[in-house]
Amino acid sequence: MKRVSSSLLLISALALTGVSCQSSQSGEEGQSNELLPSAKGRPGEIVLIMDSTLWRGLVGEQIRSVFQKYQVGLPQNEPLFTLSRVDPGKFNHVLEQVHNLVFVTTFDVNTPSSNRLKSFFTAQSMERIKADSSLFMYTKEDQFARGQQVLYLFGLSQQQLANHISKNAGSIRALFNDAERERWISRHQQKSEKKLTAHLRQKMNLSLTIPFGFELADEKEDFIWLRRMEGEVDKSIFVTQMPYTSERQFDLDSLIAIRNRVGKQYIWGSDSLSYLETELNYDTCYTREVNFSGAYAVEVRGLWKLHNNAMGGPFVAYAVVNEATNTFTYAESFVYAPGGTKREELREMEAALWTLSFPKP
Repeated sequence: MKRVSSSLLLISALALTGVSCQSSQSGEEGQSNELLPSAKGRPGEIVLIMDSTLWRGLVGEQIRSVFQKYQVGLPQNEPLFTLSRVDPGKFNHVLEQVHNLVFVTTFDVNTPSSNRLKSFFTAQSMERIKADSSLFMYTKEDQFARGQQVLYLFGLSQQQLANHISKNAGSIRALFNDAERERWISRHQQKSEKKLTAHLRQKMNLSLTIPFGFELADEKEDFIWLRRMEGEVDKSIFVTQMPYTSERQFDLDSLIAIRNRVGKQYIWGSDSLSYLETELNYDTCYTREVNFSGAYAVEVRGLWKLHNNAMGGPFVAYAVVNEATNTFTYAESFVYAPGGTKREELREMEAALWTLSFPKP
């Protein structure tokens, strides 16, 4: 069986150990974050605190390429994150409570706004940064509010920082992707369908937090379909299992065959001639290896459609093996949200699937 790739990067390995950022606000070392207000903001939003000179130049260009890269597997182009830029002089107590904050400065820009951000750094920090050109970022959770992710990006020059951002784009994106996912997981765990979660555990020997509002749509011996309808938005989760026989089960062709078989057998539209299948007329299916709570897994994203029907939308799924029982599990969520954006609808369901785990024998 495949193992987790050692090339998977941990953002914490890039954190600026030993370099501090001065702050008179709550959330400093040693202070309990329970005293902080809860972070606020729209899902998927990142607020950038940076000088307009940097925003218009190379640094701003690289930041936009990192955070506004299109999310794969959606029917329309949608950026991974929604960006809002705020001048450092306008950063206030209200903005301190935003979920995702990114402070950006370089030491070759001497505008009043940029100098305000430089004042966050101690003299010792400045000396370390000048002595080691590899240092360019510092991350902190819950600095001003609970449930907050803060990132500081800095460099001796605009060109140097732009180069660092470009080379570490994937890890920077992952920092905020993971933060968004954990927030959704926390919401799901606070308010979930406990009876369905327990039923799934008994039926398939797995743990999966089922978000509030989902109901049982159908189930067979090796299959379960859960569904939540909210006006025009329709969200589904289905799980199917089979014996694990080969690494080839993780191949894209195999995963598409699994979902098409399940869709045709069990997931119907308004009549028996309308059933779930994969949209293959475009290059729309993507896979990547992921570390699923220490287990090797494959994520697949793409578009679904109903056979003989105009309905369709995005899906995300995970394939993982329970080594204790040698069982191959395929868990998917697909979303129908006509006329609206789908990034956050799918991100919510992705987070639910990330709660999948197997009880220890």
